[in-house]
Formats: sequence, C-alpha cells, structure tokens
Amino acid sequence: MKKLSTLLTRILPLVAITLFISCGDDDDKKPINDDAIVGTWLYTGDLEVATQQFEAEDTTCYKELTTFNKNNSGAIVAQDCEGDGGTIVFSWKKESAANIYTVSATNEDNQIETQQLIITFKGKTKMFITYGDDNSYLEVYEKQ
Repeated sequence: MKKLSTLLTRILPLVAITLFISCGDDDDKKPINDDAIVGTWLYTGDLEVATQQFEAEDTTCYKELTTFNKNNSGAIVAQDCEGDGGTIVFSWKKESAANIYTVSATNEDNQIETQQLIITFKGKTKMFITYGDDNSYLEVYEKQ
C-alpha cells in the first residue's frame, strides 16, 4: 500500500502538469482591429489647406455620423433639418502605406465604387480626411 501511495504522489503531479500544458487556447481567433479609425465620428466641417481656415458645419441643421467597425464594415448616417438624409454602408481597410485607407460601397446602380482616402489623426479625438484626387481641403471629424 505504501508503494502505491508513493507511486501516486509521483505520478499525480506529472499528470496534472501534462493536463495543464495541453489545455492551451488553440481556437482560431482573428486579431482584434485596434486601428485608430475604429469608432463613430461626427463630421464638423472643412479645413482649407492653403489658408488653414476652418469652415464649421452647422450641426443644428445637418448631422453626419460615420462609423468604422472593428470588422472592417462601416456606415455613414446623414440627417438634415427637413428629415432627409440616408445611410451608406461601406467596407474599409488600412493599406500598407501610412495613412492610406480604401473604402468601398455599392452605388445606386448596384456597382461597387472604391475610393482611396488619406486619413490623419490629431490625438485620439480628431480625424482629417483628404480624398486622393483633391487635397485642397480636409474634412474634419471628431470622435464621439
């Protein structure tokens, strides 16, 4: 009996260690997208690049919220004083070049349109968007 007890005290820790090591997390998890763009952004106006003059949007009569989700989907929701507006659903991805994002959405003709954007951030609360074909002004957004 003493031999069995000694044998169990030697084997039991080995079994416990083996079970502990073999029970790792091997689920196929996708990495979490922690890009600075993720979140909801309020369009606040335009900044003219040459003069650095900011033209604020009248948010009492027009409000535009753009949401970039972690799963690379997004939506732009616009609303004006007359109750008109709409929603545009899009997908987005960060390109390998710094500050370049590609956004794709389906237009009213059911065709996919793709636009490259140059996006810069000031801290964690301001975002500036320049469209590839027009760099004379920046659209300015604040994180909500």
